[in-house]
Amino acid sequence: MRHPAFWIALLALGTAQATAADAWRPLWNGRDLASWTTGLAKSRTSAVLHDAPRDAKGNFSQPIGPNRDPLGVFSVVNTDGQPAIRISGQVFGEPRSTAAFTDYRLRLQFKWGEKKGPPRETAETPRDSGLLYHVHAEPGAEGRTWARSIEIQI
Repeated sequence: MRHPAFWIALLALGTAQATAADAWRPLWNGRDLASWTTGLAKSRTSAVLHDAPRDAKGNFSQPIGPNRDPLGVFSVVNTDGQPAIRISGQVFGEPRSTAAFTDYRLRLQFKWGEKKGPPRETAETPRDSGLLYHVHAEPGAEGRTWARSIEIQI
């Protein structure tokens, strides 16, 4: 038998979904990243970044940071006749909505591209991506690549 709290949580979730069913609000305008911020981790050594500091071994010593995208990791493209946010994967990072939400349901579409980049470029290495939601911290806080959040692994 399941714990009674499971059933209470399930009923509350169902109630919240039923009252919000007609109130969908898009997170993305379908044109640009105007209502989004970005954050990028340290780049790989093969990237060409003239203004980024490196350590004695030639590795980048700092994250690229928030709202800087010199490599074009995030872009808006047309795929399958629809606008989409493309994330190249060349550097680990995140696009993030500037809006804050409570009591929400999230709906998204996801499509894998053809290319794979380091450290997952080999055929035997599985693809890896996820959706961070219910985020609790700023990008890069505590030196983390991924903000404290809940993640849906894709």
